[in-house]
Amino acid sequence: MDDDAAALRMLAAVLSREGATVETAESAKRGLALVDAFAPHVLLSDLSMPDEDGFWLIEQIRTAEQGREGSALPAAAVSALTSAADRAHALEAGFDTHIAKPVRPDDLTAIVAGLARKHGESTD
Repeated sequence: MDDDAAALRMLAAVLSREGATVETAESAKRGLALVDAFAPHVLLSDLSMPDEDGFWLIEQIRTAEQGREGSALPAAAVSALTSAADRAHALEAGFDTHIAKPVRPDDLTAIVAGLARKHGESTD
């Protein structure tokens, strides 16, 4: 999820080239609907979006996961908010990791693969 269409296309292209099935959304509300319908193995979300933001999104996802069996959806905040306080806020909110924009393609694929492996999903 990212409200910046260019950033969204770049992230999707990098991951698609590596063989990932990618669904995108330009808002947190649309992203939440995709999470419910698509059941992704890994979630990437910008933090700063108009209306509902990435913090709202991860709160909705983590609240919905409470009481369910299985592991939590691995989630990475991908953001231009890069201070130590921003990173800490993202982790406290429920993201597993924080990726600073702009992100290098190699770093992105390594982080996504690591999140998928950490939560028992195949990266092939």
